[in-house]
Amino acid sequence: MLIRWARKNCFGVHFVLEVDDDMLLILRANERSLWGYLYGGFLYVPMRNVKSKRYVSRQEYALDTYPDFLSGTAYLISGDVISTLEELKHGPGFFPLEDIYLTAMLAQKAKVSRLDLESFSIKHVPYNQPCLTPRVVTPHEWTPAVLRRAWMLAVSRMDFQMCLGINTSQMAS
Repeated sequence: MLIRWARKNCFGVHFVLEVDDDMLLILRANERSLWGYLYGGFLYVPMRNVKSKRYVSRQEYALDTYPDFLSGTAYLISGDVISTLEELKHGPGFFPLEDIYLTAMLAQKAKVSRLDLESFSIKHVPYNQPCLTPRVVTPHEWTPAVLRRAWMLAVSRMDFQMCLGINTSQMAS
């Protein structure tokens, strides 16, 4: 689990960022703080269909709705709460959905606030359009090949202000 690894390897850090393997992290110089995409203000119900990859039984979670949580696609954790979350993690039980477990259940117990930032996206941004969404830090659901092409384009450019001048023929999927 991320928290155990971070506590062991990242002592004294200000933040730890979790990012799924199908995400591209796009940081710009003018972005100063990141937290996550908050699933909040709505009632999110546990998936009770056993065929779902997000299935949760009543034994694992008895309540009918989840507390507010951050999308597991990418979230940033303040370094000063890592130890607290790691200690709480060793409590009774196990929960199969790390994003809900860590950013809702444990964060709520630890009285850690969850903050929403619009730049953390849960939406798929097509590879040929990342510059059309300049506030997106984490476009979602990219294959390894698309991630590699996008990374190479970003590294070759290293200045996202140049997005408007990108040759779209270089970006064919």
